[in-house]
Amino acid sequence: MLLVARSCFEGVKVLARIPDSNTLIAFAIVASQGVEATLKCHLLQKCKSLKDCIRLGHDLLKTWDAAAIEGSPIEGPAPDWLRTLNWGHDRPHAFRYLPDKYGVSAPRADDLLGWWEPVLKALYRNSSRL
Repeated sequence: MLLVARSCFEGVKVLARIPDSNTLIAFAIVASQGVEATLKCHLLQKCKSLKDCIRLGHDLLKTWDAAAIEGSPIEGPAPDWLRTLNWGHDRPHAFRYLPDKYGVSAPRADDLLGWWEPVLKALYRNSSRL
């Protein structure tokens, strides 16, 4: 799970350097998948089962809350950028099946990456698979 999170993080950094509306959905999809993997990696490191993680589905807000209960490095209420990602990542999966009536929104890369990098470093340090 940590490998997926790290790979998505690196992909988001690349996509963030392309200021193009044609890559906004790709940015949002990769970011939301990577954040989901990051949060679930934290839960696994805190001895939650894979089955517990799967039961959370793709709801990033519910997954954040479960991860925050377990403590550092996931702390506090869900940030606004997570709410933005959750809109398109969870049902009805608007990032993947975008209806014509919606526009697309994604968080600012600086906000997301500023949170994500130190969390990944903490998870890496705590990983038993080094």
